[in-house]
Amino acid sequence: ISNEKFMADYKNVVDLLKVRASYGLNGNNGIAAYRAYGVYSTAMYNGISGMLPSRPENQELSWEKNATWNVGLDFGFYNRVRGSVDVYERTTKDMLLNKAVPQTSGFSSNFMNTGSMRNYGVEFQFDADLIASNDCLWNVGFNVAKNRTEILDLGGEDVIEAASYVHYKVGNTLYSYYLSDYYGVNPSNGEALWVTEDGKLTNDYNQARKYYAGSPEPKLVGGFNSTFAYKGFSIGAFFEYKYGNKILPMNECRYLMSDGAEMSMNQMADALNYWKKPGDTNCNPKPVAGNTSNSNDFTIDRWLQDGSYVRLKDITVSYTLPQATVKKMNVKGLRLYVSGLNIYTWSDVTAYDPEAGATGVVAAIYPFAKTVVGGIELTF
Repeated sequence: ISNEKFMADYKNVVDLLKVRASYGLNGNNGIAAYRAYGVYSTAMYNGISGMLPSRPENQELSWEKNATWNVGLDFGFYNRVRGSVDVYERTTKDMLLNKAVPQTSGFSSNFMNTGSMRNYGVEFQFDADLIASNDCLWNVGFNVAKNRTEILDLGGEDVIEAASYVHYKVGNTLYSYYLSDYYGVNPSNGEALWVTEDGKLTNDYNQARKYYAGSPEPKLVGGFNSTFAYKGFSIGAFFEYKYGNKILPMNECRYLMSDGAEMSMNQMADALNYWKKPGDTNCNPKPVAGNTSNSNDFTIDRWLQDGSYVRLKDITVSYTLPQATVKKMNVKGLRLYVSGLNIYTWSDVTAYDPEAGATGVVAAIYPFAKTVVGGIELTF
């Protein structure tokens, strides 16, 4: 648009104004070799070795199919402000899933093309030069994305279990937590309480209702950055963030806040906040040696946490020597720098690292290491 004749009078203001639109089809061939074929494996029966079917065949197995459209706007003003806005939608059909089959077939599930899913959202990116001169530059920028998934069909099924605590469910996001409803602590005796199907309270874990407790899918993701340079000195920082998602740090909490069930293990400091006298609330159940109440079970919403975080991903300070100085050293350039990676994370998560995977489940994941790197860059 910025190249059109009617924009000629605005050249000093509008550097770029461009509309984009696209549509495409592609496939996902994430299928293991020979997956369409039934295979046999060795087995022992009554002391005699033999062979038995270990995987069913599916000669109709094929790629997933993705149909994607995107509409975007790129803009730039005053030779200082730049950005873009994108709206997109992708529909996936013939998804590759393990679907339950009649057990009279000899198997409980088969890998097949079934169901469909929609992914859609809005993404925005912006950066600006707040100061731009020969000696000084200050640039800031940020991006934000609001992305959503929705399962449209599961081949006639309403729910498929990805795991006992994470489900695929029609109408929900890609993953939905399916957990027991933990109510809290009985203020009179410190026992764990659960909500039953009829809304009553019980200390019997086996009577607790199960429900869809949230999703690991964030409402917003993005980052922001700033770079300031004055003559040869420069400092730049990049932050990333995620907002509105749930995570389930099940191993960290199950074993390290076990209410006495895991007596041989060290416990988190948060485990000290437990019931001590009648009337205590907003605390952990009373720890009992060898506890069998299942209050530390990993499939309960007691451990479900807000996974929102802001992380200082990178910060770099550098100095580039003036050309007059480096010429005397018979080099073209000399730069000194120090960088810090994953320096600090702001989060209320009790796990070692809030940056969980797509399922949001944190199971003893080794956290990102804090790293400081210094160096000298020479150009000859």
